[in-house]
Amino acid sequence: MADGAGDPLLLTVPQAAELLQISPDLAYELIRQNRLPHVRLGAGDRVIRVPRFGLEAWIGREAGIAEPAP
Repeated sequence: MADGAGDPLLLTVPQAAELLQISPDLAYELIRQNRLPHVRLGAGDRVIRVPRFGLEAWIGREAGIAEPAP
């Protein structure tokens, strides 16, 4: 499933790491620490995805940029 621009709504951890320009290992560590927004799917919650909008909001918060009002 994708948004209007054709970008996926959910990213794999390596895709999110690439967008953040960090290693996948660091992205997994941030997820383990519950610092990076993510969802777990499937049996045993083994599939991890990073919501694109959550990632963008997280970047803004980490950079000290106020989120727009809904």
